[in-house]
Amino acid sequence: MLPVLLQIGPLKLHTYGVMVVLGFLVAVNLAQRHGKRIGYNEDLIGDLAFYMMIAGLVGARTLHIIVYWNTGGYAEDPLKIIRIWEGGIVFYGGFLGAVAYFLYFTKKHQLNLWALGDLYIPSLAIGHAIGRLGCLAAGCCFGTECHAPWGLNFPRSMTPLIGGSEATGSIAFSSMNGPPNYHLTGMEHTPDLHPVQLYEAFGELTIFFILVMWRYRKRFHGQIFLMWLILYPILRWVNENFFRGDKSRGEDILFGLSTSGLISVLVAATALTVILLSLRQGRLLGSPPMLPAQGFDQEVSSMTGITDGLTDQAQGDEQRKA
Repeated sequence: MLPVLLQIGPLKLHTYGVMVVLGFLVAVNLAQRHGKRIGYNEDLIGDLAFYMMIAGLVGARTLHIIVYWNTGGYAEDPLKIIRIWEGGIVFYGGFLGAVAYFLYFTKKHQLNLWALGDLYIPSLAIGHAIGRLGCLAAGCCFGTECHAPWGLNFPRSMTPLIGGSEATGSIAFSSMNGPPNYHLTGMEHTPDLHPVQLYEAFGELTIFFILVMWRYRKRFHGQIFLMWLILYPILRWVNENFFRGDKSRGEDILFGLSTSGLISVLVAATALTVILLSLRQGRLLGSPPMLPAQGFDQEVSSMTGITDGLTDQAQGDEQRKA
């Protein structure tokens, strides 16, 4: 594992942060490339992504503080709230924060939020996949004990990062069948663990390709976004309930589910209900229906309300009219 990618004196470049930034840059680039093809302004796509990232970080930090208020030491040391460089973010909190800003932005600029959501969501999937590699390097989001050949172990020096005690060098893992304890005192490595970070990264990459392939088959705006709201929570639920070992993440909130597991179930059930209702009526929550006579690119361009990034064909039409 490689929690610190580069260190010069007291300055450390953490691998997790590098992977998160890399995931963001890849995600924005893909969104801009596809957005340009369907008539969106590249600067608008990039600016919106940047502000959603800021809102997402605030949301991710906020949910982490709520979940770990007592166990994370925030109650005893409130100043820890602002020491974000020490770590502590939750994906679903980030997602909710980004969505909140997205809703504000689309309403302010009178954009079709569902068409724009379809554009962004595949990029979120691949960006998240890259970010999970940072989790692997940092040793967080660790798995239960694994007896398969692909099990990974962590250096003893990283036990504080994966839930152990730096003073005692011990760490406890819990499983579906009970809470076995593995005392690492005198050991250089943890037992082999499920590489849940890689499981989720591979799952998100698979979801990315599914969404991209389905992009031109969708029957209404918002369908790609809703598909992600079904596929990712299923992936997260499977990982959390069968392979994740860091059960301190709000376990037994309800029916033995962690905080993220419970959110996954609720989100997937809601998205599935909405997508089934939308398929019946051919549109989603007031979104303009897709016109069967138009191609996908023309359809989105005609409804976004953005004129700066119109396609060359549309610009040529305007010049001929003039």
